[in-house]
Amino acid sequence: IDNTEQRLITLKVTSHQQFLIIRLDNYDTSSLDLSTGQLPETSKTNKDYHGFGLKSMEYVANKYGGSLTLSKEDNWVQLKIILPLQA
Repeated sequence: IDNTEQRLITLKVTSHQQFLIIRLDNYDTSSLDLSTGQLPETSKTNKDYHGFGLKSMEYVANKYGGSLTLSKEDNWVQLKIILPLQA
């Protein structure tokens, strides 16, 4: 990415009411298609060794009663994980 202001990855961890919210923003100029509502497949050629990260995070979020969402707007990809906090 030529523009240094776009070479950013931001991570924000907050709590709201009874939830932990983890948000990651990353600038991306690829043609990432999120319109299917499914997690995207890896772009790597060797799919036997790549493409497990998002699936693993989604599995863990669901296991603990949370959720993972992925969205893209104006070339910014946003990953958000919401987990319930235990009382």
